Amino acid sequence: MTKKINDPYYMDANESVFFPRELEHIKSRVWEVPRKPNKALDILPVSQEASPADKTITWREWDQVGMAVFMQDYFTEVPMADVFAVENSINIHSLSNGYQVSLQELRESVQEGKQIDTRRAVAVRDSFELKMNKLAWNGDEDHGIQGFIDYPGTNEYVVPVGANGPKTFASKTPDEILTDLFNMETVIIENTNEIESPTTLLMPIAQERLIATKRMTDGDRNTVKKFFLENSKTIKSIITVPELKGAGAGDTDRMISFEPSLDKLSLEIPVMFEQFTEVNKGYFYWVPAHARFGGLLVYRPLSICIADGI
Repeated sequence: MTKKINDPYYMDANESVFFPRELEHIKSRVWEVPRKPNKALDILPVSQEASPADKTITWREWDQVGMAVFMQDYFTEVPMADVFAVENSINIHSLSNGYQVSLQELRESVQEGKQIDTRRAVAVRDSFELKMNKLAWNGDEDHGIQGFIDYPGTNEYVVPVGANGPKTFASKTPDEILTDLFNMETVIIENTNEIESPTTLLMPIAQERLIATKRMTDGDRNTVKKFFLENSKTIKSIITVPELKGAGAGDTDRMISFEPSLDKLSLEIPVMFEQFTEVNKGYFYWVPAHARFGGLLVYRPLSICIADGI
């Protein structure tokens, strides 16, 4: 076949082979790019147990009832123990994005021996993480996705006002702040009769910076944060989450304690990221990308505690 002059649909064999090879390179480069501070995928335990073909994820919570009683001879009214399950389901949603590479960009890459600019592919990969991060923290009511920050049925610690009036850490003494921090684990432990105990405390950046620099007393090298982590019964890490700023009632700042364990909760992401074979659009090539996102499942809501007004 004779090549037509200025035919934008024509690609020679060298160009045709080059493009798929470069796409493979882009895919590997995308996975190597350091993650931006979309922290949900790092903080919340991720489960990829569901398959890409699944439409829903269902889990069953089992419980039991019954207690032994005292009996007498010829006792006939024997109480019965039993078990029962509550079934819960969430839908899995498809997320889509993509990027383009023009015919001219491809030919310049072939001629100059350079790689196709990976920044678009990186931007697509980041766009999926950005969306999943937002959904994990805040959910999406229209799609029936519940976010972690406002998950229902959790414990709540009512932050008291300090000696100076406001509830905020900035207005409280070190001892008053410590009372709030220790109660973030105490509430869970007491309300569950020691069945649950948190290991992680999440708070906005400003509050973490304050307790990390505020001294226990003048001249004391111990900060509020250091003292708390060394003396807490169960909480061993404090992590900043920018999304908690203004997330509480009345747009106040919120903190959350919990245990990031798959036994307690899971962020269901059957497909984290995949990109497909390029699609010829004539003057450019479109590279579609895809993900499958289910959302957050919390199996033990009482393993979580929230507090507003800090």
